[in-house]
Amino acid sequence: MTMNVEEFYNNEAKAYDTLRWTGPIGNYVHRQYERLVAEALPIIPGARYLEVGCGTGRFTVPVAAQGVDLTAVDISDEMLATTRGKLQAAAVKQPVQLLKLDARDSGFAPASYDVVFSFNVINHVPEYERLITEVARVLKPGGCFVVGYPSLWSVYLPYAMLVNLTRRSIRRGVYTRWPSTPALVRQARGLGLSVERARGMFHCPAIRQPLVANVVATMLKLGGKLVEKGPLQAVASTRIMVFRKAK
Repeated sequence: MTMNVEEFYNNEAKAYDTLRWTGPIGNYVHRQYERLVAEALPIIPGARYLEVGCGTGRFTVPVAAQGVDLTAVDISDEMLATTRGKLQAAAVKQPVQLLKLDARDSGFAPASYDVVFSFNVINHVPEYERLITEVARVLKPGGCFVVGYPSLWSVYLPYAMLVNLTRRSIRRGVYTRWPSTPALVRQARGLGLSVERARGMFHCPAIRQPLVANVVATMLKLGGKLVEKGPLQAVASTRIMVFRKAK
């Protein structure tokens, strides 16, 4: 049975970070993702930012801390509450507008944001193509869309194909569909979005046995250097793409 996405993340909010980003593997994946996002996401004074699927505020807080005009949306009340708590704990001075909504039909005005970003979200959105279309609609000409997701055509292809066949995470039961990078790029181009930059990294679920976890973390670090950019990026299990909307 596939669990409703909103229900799943309401249930997971309090334990989400602990389950995924602790231990040698979780810590490595989190730090690597943080670094790649920081390199990919432009910080532009006076620009308007939209985060689609803020989750626990993992990227909301560091972006907001740089003083940008940020709106962050999510479908889960509990995730939004967690993000709000993190913003308060970090004493972020710049107000952040937190909204509960379905980003496939946001209701925002056309061409209203300079930068839209979304990480590990489109793979949990049914008909995520509608979300990409909506992003293109609300993005200003010349604006930037930064998106991270687990890639179908990767070293995890057999697992990803099973996920896409069942439309659910094998481990957690929530709706999941791993995007195909070529299909995503084709759709983006049709919407006037061109690829400006691409990076890759390896992701692995947390492993609780310390010895095994340390070995796998070491392997991820070695492999990560090979897939971040260049021809081997195609096998990276996570892709971070930067699209630019035509002026």
